[in-house]
Amino acid sequence: MIDLIELQEYHLDILGEIAHLRSDNDKLLCFLDYFNWLNILDDQLVIDAFLFEPLHLIIPNFQRYSAFGAKPAVTDEILNIFRQISSNKCFVEVSEMLNSNILRIEKELEELNKYLNGLDNGDNFDTKVYFPLSERLNNTSKKNGSIEFLNITINHTKKLLNNEFHVVPSLPSIDEKLKSQIENSWIYAKHFYKNTHQFNIPNVEVLIKFNKKLGIYQGDSLGSALTLAFISEISHHFNSRVKYRINQSVLFTGAVNSKGELIPLQKDITQRKTITAFYSNFHSFVIPHMDKKYAMNILDDENKVYPKRKLNIISVDNIKEILLNEDIFYQDIQKFRFYLTGRIKESIKAFLIFIFLFITFLFFILFSNEEPDFIQAAVKNYRIDVENLQPIFNDETILTLKFDNDDIPRDSSKIMGGKNFEYVKNRFDEKKRAVLLNGIDSYFEFAEGDKYKINFPLSISIWFYKTNNKTSYIFSNDFDTTGYYGIHLGFYPGDFVQLSAGNGGKIGSLDSRKSILTQNPIKLNKWYHVVGIIKDWENMDIYLNSHKQSTIYSGYAESLNYSEGKVNFGRYKTSVMRPTFHYEGVIDDFRLYDRILSEKEINKLFHEKY
Repeated sequence: MIDLIELQEYHLDILGEIAHLRSDNDKLLCFLDYFNWLNILDDQLVIDAFLFEPLHLIIPNFQRYSAFGAKPAVTDEILNIFRQISSNKCFVEVSEMLNSNILRIEKELEELNKYLNGLDNGDNFDTKVYFPLSERLNNTSKKNGSIEFLNITINHTKKLLNNEFHVVPSLPSIDEKLKSQIENSWIYAKHFYKNTHQFNIPNVEVLIKFNKKLGIYQGDSLGSALTLAFISEISHHFNSRVKYRINQSVLFTGAVNSKGELIPLQKDITQRKTITAFYSNFHSFVIPHMDKKYAMNILDDENKVYPKRKLNIISVDNIKEILLNEDIFYQDIQKFRFYLTGRIKESIKAFLIFIFLFITFLFFILFSNEEPDFIQAAVKNYRIDVENLQPIFNDETILTLKFDNDDIPRDSSKIMGGKNFEYVKNRFDEKKRAVLLNGIDSYFEFAEGDKYKINFPLSISIWFYKTNNKTSYIFSNDFDTTGYYGIHLGFYPGDFVQLSAGNGGKIGSLDSRKSILTQNPIKLNKWYHVVGIIKDWENMDIYLNSHKQSTIYSGYAESLNYSEGKVNFGRYKTSVMRPTFHYEGVIDDFRLYDRILSEKEINKLFHEKY
């Protein structure tokens, strides 16, 4: 007999684990273990019911999965499970997407097997800088890696006192080793250009973008790849006569100091990265010279399984060895007359643009008969009260709460109950201008509820500062412990923003609600502005800090129903087997609209102070 309480607890544990694991492969392997465990139950109805939510959480990870970097047996296991899911009629809404990714991974696996059996044609490479990513997996029985590459973008349109580096995607705080490696790689790249090409690089903004969104970039082992990517992008961005680019199918690893010397990796890191390189579609692997013996040991072991796999291990002591090796890094030197012609064309183009803008400016000054009415412009664009020159807060909203010290007491007639909250500093560090709920049975409730029980379309705007990673809810316009009623906004499984609408059905049933959930987790102890929009049952959106989020849908509800419940901040109940969830953190500036906010309005809400 199935213990449903035990199953529900394991189900919630899996949802939390998938949410908090940072590695794509770790999430997938966690899901595979759960899927295999469910199949032991031999009850298809139970399996389907408890598979739905973790499946929709794991889909983005499956879409990013690649056969390159993983042993074929692991990829085969992943494919077999998703083939079963795609053929299940309960998951027909995602079967097309699953099948397209299954086909993609099958083709990658077929190509990988050609490399492993010595049947590749040897022409697979491009000019990007690639490196093997060795993941710190919780599941130690399966060793998976990934192949990653860097996109570097340089911006020097404004004067800066220091270089600014932006990493996308990044961890809640950039790993100290990675931060140090970025600085060392940039120092060497600048000095290389100064010494080799007599060119000084100014302070610039540098965007370091990783192709995959694994969110696990830690350490300094990508130093050589990062340094080479910097040098290549500098040569193109500043239109150097000498352009640098990759010249063969090669992976790079190894930390680099500011002198360009490659620093040895740890033995186990070298071994894991060599395995990842072995099960890839690359021909060469560049490593620090001191790590060659560890890499060769792994190569010998794996060649016992695939004796025809050819992976060339290249060991070097410094970046300069790589740059001087024409088989690895190619120097494209333009003929002087072509280089000079290009520079002249750029100068003429910039001069013509300047002349056009100058003439346009003169025309506007000479022929404009009206002076700009700055007051009217402010009124129109920033919603200013003309008489008092104060911002208008309650602008076309159904409900607005600033959560100032005098905001709730002033409307005390509307407050039916509440406890365990206090006034604290807001996002501008102003005292008693926001509300802190301590998460211990903390909430407050409105006496007037019916006027806020609106139908679609609707928009919700609020600032929050979450202090723990537990499942919780900020707002509900119909708090009712007997069913899924009304609209509720919160966090589920804890770090992901969720917006839901209920039809009044049984709590815990997917048939009772329709939700969207952000695919990327929030960071704790940080201010966020969230806007939730529901146009209809098939069109829901979540914006964080004015950016539209990638989301997944969950649930099947198709009607919105309300009960006698009240408007609540800080609590909601979504499970018959678990207590009411209470929010722990700060909230500020809540607004409820009976219309769809435009992206321009969302941007204004994010940037305005009052």
